[in-house]
Amino acid sequence: MDLSIIVPAYNSAAYIRKCLLSCCNQDIPMLDYELIVVDDGSTDNTKEIVCNLQKEYSNIKYIYQNNAAQGAARNNGLRQALGKYVWFVDSDDWIKENCLNVIVTTLKENDLNGVTVGHATLYGQELRRWRTFDETKILSGKELLSRSIFLISPTYTIWKRSHLIDNKLFFKEKLFHEDSEICPRLYYVSDRIGFVNDILYFVYQNPVSTTRGGNPKRAFDIVTVVRELSRFSVTLTEKNILVSLNNYISEAINASLYNTYKFNGEQELKLNKLWYENRDLFKHLLDSNVMKYRFEGLLFIMFPYRISVIYKSLQCLNKTPGGMKRKKSLRNFGRENSD
Repeated sequence: MDLSIIVPAYNSAAYIRKCLLSCCNQDIPMLDYELIVVDDGSTDNTKEIVCNLQKEYSNIKYIYQNNAAQGAARNNGLRQALGKYVWFVDSDDWIKENCLNVIVTTLKENDLNGVTVGHATLYGQELRRWRTFDETKILSGKELLSRSIFLISPTYTIWKRSHLIDNKLFFKEKLFHEDSEICPRLYYVSDRIGFVNDILYFVYQNPVSTTRGGNPKRAFDIVTVVRELSRFSVTLTEKNILVSLNNYISEAINASLYNTYKFNGEQELKLNKLWYENRDLFKHLLDSNVMKYRFEGLLFIMFPYRISVIYKSLQCLNKTPGGMKRKKSLRNFGRENSD
């Protein structure tokens, strides 16, 4: 089997039919690929919709698990996948019809670890693409990281399954922003990445998705993400990649603190305490090559008890926290933004 499309789903009844139909209306034989829906403990009629579609499309597989968050659902699907390649597709998004042949062909003919494809978000009738790619190039993940290109969403790239399994590239479970944690590790060990510039993946602006919802756990989980990224950083030998990673970690710290604008007093105190207990991580701010982050790091280390207050005070120097583009990226840390 050439390809496994893994779709984690949680209470996705409003979107999943469109998602799965887009994956079924394709240009390779049904026997050559599978659709694995991993139901993460949905309480709506997600299962009913998927099972009805199974009657028409025999390559759809349904797996139920007790709620354990998206990372666990992706891991579950990856472990049960049969395809030579895997593509993680979110249940509230959809892919272009008749796009799988070019993906599989590009992967096979160029012996790639993965192929990255064009993405876009639909705002009403306006389509905004995330990035553009040079299809003539094959790059290593280290080259991308050294240029500070962090392709955070796991939907960006279709990977060789053995590459993920052999390098133990599984998502952290029961954690928001698990994609932000795995991204640098994943690309660092990938030496052949190709590109398809056409927009093959479409993102729905779901206001209650894990990257856009108002769950305070997101801010706390970023501390865990930063801790994991810090552990990864000590394994790096390339100075330019380390600089990029320090900037990436610094953005994560800012993203966590940005959430305090919506916190009540108790939540903000808890986050301050957690950052105080992990204040050694502020070294990454100091090691950034961005003056703003270095200044933050100096103040956070000098006054580690109320860093959210310091953070907000610094934002008073800007019309918006960190500037308009910065504000958008902090709000959506863990998922690429449209340009």
